[in-house]
Amino acid sequence: MSPPDPNEALRLATFAVGADLFAVDIMRIREIARPLPITPVPRAPHGMVGVIDLRGVVLPLFDLRERFDLPARSAAEALTIRHLIVKLDGRTFGIVVDAMHDVIGITRAQMRVGPGVLVGEAAEVFFGVVPAGERLALLLNLRRVITRHDRLALNELLGPSSALAPQTPPRAQRSP
Repeated sequence: MSPPDPNEALRLATFAVGADLFAVDIMRIREIARPLPITPVPRAPHGMVGVIDLRGVVLPLFDLRERFDLPARSAAEALTIRHLIVKLDGRTFGIVVDAMHDVIGITRAQMRVGPGVLVGEAAEVFFGVVPAGERLALLLNLRRVITRHDRLALNELLGPSSALAPQTPPRAQRSP
């Protein structure tokens, strides 16, 4: 198998969860929907807030705020949330994000991945970082984010010296 072409063009959708910026390959996104009514599911995995009915199709819905162990949304933040409907490994599911941002175009060479970029659990949950304007966005590994059953404390994953959002004050930790 040949190595990936560094000039390969990628299109990524960027979105916010809390004060942090994330990105996902636009080819994984089926659609972006306004919030739909959620039916809770007892004993669902951590971060799965329930199921939604998207035009007759029932889909599991994961809230990245809960997966990343972030504080609950304020009333103002709740006004901009979206359900990102994604397809992965033949399965379709929804992800709750705080706000959608831009679709960015980058080349594979602009991605910062591998040893030294992200370490420990962060390297399992994120592929790496990509430039998004004046900031860097974390490129999500959707498979790992959704299939992990434990809490993913973003502050612990990235550490206090995160260059992703230097203007962001540290968050208070929630108790489990």
